[in-house]
Amino acid sequence: MLAEVLAQGSFGTALPEETEANARLIAAAPELLAALVGLYELCTLGASEDAFRNGVTDSHGIVDEGDARAFDRISAARAAIRKAGGENA
Repeated sequence: MLAEVLAQGSFGTALPEETEANARLIAAAPELLAALVGLYELCTLGASEDAFRNGVTDSHGIVDEGDARAFDRISAARAAIRKAGGENA
């Protein structure tokens, strides 16, 4: 319903192209969220955030940059999922 209102251009002063793009994004939001939740679950395999965070250093305390980037992205996904669910990230 909101996507229809946006598509009709009766929301704010956005350009028609921007309004249409926003409407498509809103319409796709449930599927995007479901996909993000699925990827998050696959990436974490049920591990707690602390367990994942503790895995970014090797046995000598050296941070693996690849793991650190993955941790940052997984944390961002978790925050987005919480925000979409109405929780504070």
